[in-house]
Amino acid sequence: RAALGHGAADAAPLNNLGILARASGDLAAAEGFFRQAVALNPGSAHLHHNLARAIRYHAEEPHLAQMQTQLAGFAPGDSAAAPLHFALFKALDELDQRDAAFAHLSEGNRLSKAAQPVDIRREAVRFAFSKQLCAGPLPEIAAEGPPGPVFITGLPRSGTTLVERILAQTPEGHACGELPVATTACARLLRRVQAR
Repeated sequence: RAALGHGAADAAPLNNLGILARASGDLAAAEGFFRQAVALNPGSAHLHHNLARAIRYHAEEPHLAQMQTQLAGFAPGDSAAAPLHFALFKALDELDQRDAAFAHLSEGNRLSKAAQPVDIRREAVRFAFSKQLCAGPLPEIAAEGPPGPVFITGLPRSGTTLVERILAQTPEGHACGELPVATTACARLLRRVQAR
C-alpha cells in the first residue's frame, strides 16, 4: 500500500495486494486490486489469470472478451500465453462452454510443458540416487538431547506442509517453508552422478 501512496502507476503492488486479499479470503478486494492491475498492464497474461481466479464469470462479464482480445496478440505457440489460456478455461467452464474451455486448458498445458521440458532420464537418476541414500535403517534417536532442527521431507502433496504447520504451533517450533538445503548440500555429488 505504501508503494501505491507515492502516486506511481504500477501494476506489481496492486497484483501483490490482490494475491494477499485472495489468500485471506477477501475475493471482492482481490478482484478490485486485480482489475486495477489489469487496467495498468493489460498485456500481462499473469494478471489476467489472477483476476480470473478472483471472479465468478457470467454472460455479461467484460473480462472474457478482454482476455480473448489479448490472446489474439500472442504468436501461436508462445508459452507466455499459457496463463491466459488457463484463465480462459476457468471463464468458459463457468459459462458452461465446456468444449472451448477444455481446448484452452489443453493448449495451456501444452505451452507450459513446452516451456519447461523434463528430462526423464535425469530425473530418474536423481531419484534413484536419493532412494539409495535413504535405503538403510535410520539411526537411533537419543531420548534426550539438545534441541536441533527438524527437517520434514516428502513427496509433493504428501502432507509435509500440514506436518510443518502442526509442529510450528508449538512454542519451540518455527516454520521455515520450503528450503533447498538438501539439494544445495548434495548438488556437487548429484552432478557427478548425473554426468555418468
